[in-house]
Amino acid sequence: MEELTYRLFMVATVGMLAGTVFLLASSREVKPEHRRGVYISALVCGIAWYHYQKMGASWESGSYDTGLRYVDWVLTVPLMFVEVLAVTRKGAAYNEAVRNWGIAATVMIGAGYYGETSAAGSNEYWTGFVIAMATYVWLMRNLQAEGEGLKGDEAAAFENIKNLNPCRLDNLSFGIHCTCCRRLRCY
Repeated sequence: MEELTYRLFMVATVGMLAGTVFLLASSREVKPEHRRGVYISALVCGIAWYHYQKMGASWESGSYDTGLRYVDWVLTVPLMFVEVLAVTRKGAAYNEAVRNWGIAATVMIGAGYYGETSAAGSNEYWTGFVIAMATYVWLMRNLQAEGEGLKGDEAAAFENIKNLNPCRLDNLSFGIHCTCCRRLRCY
């Protein structure tokens, strides 16, 4: 099982590098007002690729460094929220949400690290778990509510993205082609 885990880890690592290259290479196919989200996605994939390289080396050495995973998350998780907000908000509302979500993501990850590195079942372990999960629930509720103010094609596109439906992306608002059939609309 350990060998399978390692091989799947390596496949994910290569996928992150491929994702970075793909996003950067195809960024000009997206309307200019949505490119920030694509660039942030490429940055997230690139950061994750770098840290997964380090985690792979740590795994091979026989002593896995838990801290590497959390360093990766401290950088990539807030950026993923910024990526969503870059498409759904502008101006002061964007700045406020980035600040609030970024702080919440950092608290969630810090509390998770505190809990994971504490003795299993100890008060510190459960304190870290409860704080991390409460913050996670707050972030997920906000993420699910994001896009409620969008209208028309942008609202439909956001719902399709939120529901992980790549074949139903609304190409008119985001200016991209369907990943399944390359047509402007496939539904």
